[in-house]
Amino acid sequence: MPRQVFAEDIERLIRTLDGVVAARVSTTPAGDIDQIYVSAGPDADVRAVRRGIGTALVSTYGLSLDPWRIQIAQPRTGPHEPPRFRVLRIEETVAEAETTALVQLAWTRGGPERVVTGRARGPLGTSHRLRTLAAAALDGAKEALAPEYRKLIGHEASLVTFHGRPTALAGISVATPHGDERVCGVAQGDASADAIVYAALDAVAKLGVRALEAAAPDRRAALDAMRRHVVASERAPSPAGSQARGAGPADGAGRSQAARPDGAHSRRGEVIGMTARRDAPEADRGPSGPGRLSIEEVLYQSLIANRTPVHIRCRGGYELRCAVVRDIDTHSVLVEIDGVTELVYKHAILSIRPVTDAHAEA
Repeated sequence: MPRQVFAEDIERLIRTLDGVVAARVSTTPAGDIDQIYVSAGPDADVRAVRRGIGTALVSTYGLSLDPWRIQIAQPRTGPHEPPRFRVLRIEETVAEAETTALVQLAWTRGGPERVVTGRARGPLGTSHRLRTLAAAALDGAKEALAPEYRKLIGHEASLVTFHGRPTALAGISVATPHGDERVCGVAQGDASADAIVYAALDAVAKLGVRALEAAAPDRRAALDAMRRHVVASERAPSPAGSQARGAGPADGAGRSQAARPDGAHSRRGEVIGMTARRDAPEADRGPSGPGRLSIEEVLYQSLIANRTPVHIRCRGGYELRCAVVRDIDTHSVLVEIDGVTELVYKHAILSIRPVTDAHAEA
């Protein structure tokens, strides 16, 4: 395992994975990974991309990262434009008590054309007939909308004369996450009842435009928030005594720092401290200070690296003789005694004394 892991190396590794377009690593002033921001392709499986990143980090650098630290942005599939409809067939069947309408449509939105069929039934009568035709058109056209916009309700359907031309009007509404939307579709130049179908499709297309406009601010806000977080991370105060890359030794976490006039640490050449702290020998560490290891961490890392047996005294008179420290975290210590692994909480430990040949434990 390498002693130093640079942010650029992690970014290059992530960019080689399937479905990843771009990657950016954001670190804390101590050199640990704070967030990894990834841009995925429109056809990528976000969950598979997140799992692939976690596996690559563990297998390549030994870095175990919480999944929530991997933020993945994915553009919406398909072009940002409303659907376009083409009427293929309109059929009406009049029975004794009701009218049945069938409307076959072809629609496209930047991809291959799809064919759908909408059906509706309604009572007899001229006004009911127009509403039934509009309902059949809505039944077929709703597939072209996002799922939250598919519960369309037809309210009005009528034929009027406007500026001396026959005009079909169709009013629809839908309950969306942004509130109730009401749209009126218009079709001119056809005096037949089939014009209602074109008016209904015009209303659906307008609703698709509104859906895109409503979703755009949310997406921009999310991207702006991500950008601000990255900028804020890069402008975090640098640890005291940091030196430019190549101008002197790395800091206590094994992380090279590049000095900048504004006092912010440079991300270029920055080393991720999660592995650097574990593998850097004690002799390479500087004195304690901001961004450097504490005395406790230096001792634990030395014991782990050298597998030094220790005598641990705990509260209540409990003692661990000839124990070997295997790993540590914020609140606990993992030790091994005669091949048996035991977890000890730090708040219960009174003292830790290395066991030397001169003070061999019984």
